[in-house]
Amino acid sequence: MARVDLHLHTEYSKDSMSRLADVAARARMAGLTHLAVTDHNTIEGARRMQDVSSLPVIVGEEIMTAEGELIGLFLKEPVPPGMSASDTVRAIRQQGGLVYLPHPRDPYRHGLSAAGLAQVRDEVDIIEVFNSRCLRPSSNAEALALSASMRAARSAASDAHTLREIGRSFVEGSDFQDGAGLLRCLAAGQMTQRRSSPSIHLLSRVAALRHRLGGRPGAS
Repeated sequence: MARVDLHLHTEYSKDSMSRLADVAARARMAGLTHLAVTDHNTIEGARRMQDVSSLPVIVGEEIMTAEGELIGLFLKEPVPPGMSASDTVRAIRQQGGLVYLPHPRDPYRHGLSAAGLAQVRDEVDIIEVFNSRCLRPSSNAEALALSASMRAARSAASDAHTLREIGRSFVEGSDFQDGAGLLRCLAAGQMTQRRSSPSIHLLSRVAALRHRLGGRPGAS
């Protein structure tokens, strides 16, 4: 049985200070069986996590496209930010990755715009129908409604930027080794959905300030 939180960040994101070893330990405490690392515009943290975590690591990246954010999962190489949504999807596909649509209806984050979604709607493999960090419950309800018109698998995820958020939301299903297996897991899996405290957004702002002040060498 697998338990996976497909959207979380480490100190390699500009708005998180969560150290790799601490993330790995917290993921185990939360009962996760796989660790998906989706830092902003980099896979360096995910790659390094493979040497730190005893759990299987899914190398991911939350990519800022020209139309908003998309996540690539099972990546081998980083996908550069700033490309169109369609070119970003193409870059993910070229390396056998999965296309994950995060927080698609949250007005307070950089979700994919309507124009961006129109470009890639039929290419999305997974849509995040519950994000623990959404401030408005209606944002998740609207994401769920959007998923009804798409062929994508559904996911719930924490979008953790702090240690205490890891595993707030997750999917449980059949064990998997690769992208195809993950899609099967999600198709028949059960979602656990729990909102995080609004105060965690303040912690992200503090982390971003610390990064700007040089809080972690090599921060993205």
